[in-house]
Amino acid sequence: MTNRFLFLSGEYDYTLYIVGGTTIRKDFNYDADSLRRLNSIDLLIGTNTFKKIFGYDDAKVDSSMGNATHRIYQITYQKNGTTQYIHQYTYDENQNITSIAVKTSGNTIEQYDYDYDGFNQLIREDIYLIGQLAKTMVYSYDLQNNLTSIKTFAYQVTTGTA
Repeated sequence: MTNRFLFLSGEYDYTLYIVGGTTIRKDFNYDADSLRRLNSIDLLIGTNTFKKIFGYDDAKVDSSMGNATHRIYQITYQKNGTTQYIHQYTYDENQNITSIAVKTSGNTIEQYDYDYDGFNQLIREDIYLIGQLAKTMVYSYDLQNNLTSIKTFAYQVTTGTA
């Protein structure tokens, strides 16, 4: 196994393996801007290429705080140049993930929604896997913020009150 770490930038560059005569290489690619954010990870196994591409939530950055972020908006998964899945993330004002949508061919196939209390503790999780699974999980905490219970229910769609 060969690893390369770039000491001047502090970035991990690649890992190289040879397993049973097959070369496996994992490349880490960074943006050229001042944040040097991880742009993509390429996994090359023989003649197959698997790519994970990171998209950042720059459009929702408070302009008084700068114009870029490390908060991920989207991860695209590709195999041999063809998009297989896209994971899209949304956040609340406290930077908690409030939803994850998993899409393929433009269609949502999985949806995860999260609610938090005033202490940013997860209190509800809705999981909907199209045609497979639909459930709601409710989390409770004691006064010391320790998780005390997890209850599972049939998937419940909630709507706001008017």
